[in-house]
Amino acid sequence: MRSGITYPEIIIVISIMLTLLGLAVVNLLPPQHQAATSSTVATLLADLRSQQLKSIVGRGGGGIYFSPTTYSLFSGLVYSSSAPANFTVTPPGKMTFASTLLGNQVVFATGSGEVVGYSSQANSITITNTNNFATVTVTINAYGIPTIN
Repeated sequence: MRSGITYPEIIIVISIMLTLLGLAVVNLLPPQHQAATSSTVATLLADLRSQQLKSIVGRGGGGIYFSPTTYSLFSGLVYSSSAPANFTVTPPGKMTFASTLLGNQVVFATGSGEVVGYSSQANSITITNTNNFATVTVTINAYGIPTIN
């Protein structure tokens, strides 16, 4: 009589291992998408504060321009896509930005850091993770202070 493992036993063990691996992968994807969304929101908030601080300390007015999949940090009171000093941020994962801001941009006034041309009707940015359709809305008040809704 021979001892050892038979071919059907190996197939059964591999099937069980693949099933467990599949369940683990499915359960790990939602936290990854949530982390990408949280990271994008945290980076955007830091960039908003940075642009506002640059405006307050007098290094020229500045702001952020939003396009559907990226946003650009710029200097001055008006966004120009051809300006060499622009810095474009591409978030991780599949994020989209929807802005109610006038001209899809927020501009901070030199000296005060207040939002130039503020309107309470046009003061939010909605970030959507297209992998899991999670959305986060960032609202900016007249003083340039962002809040997460």
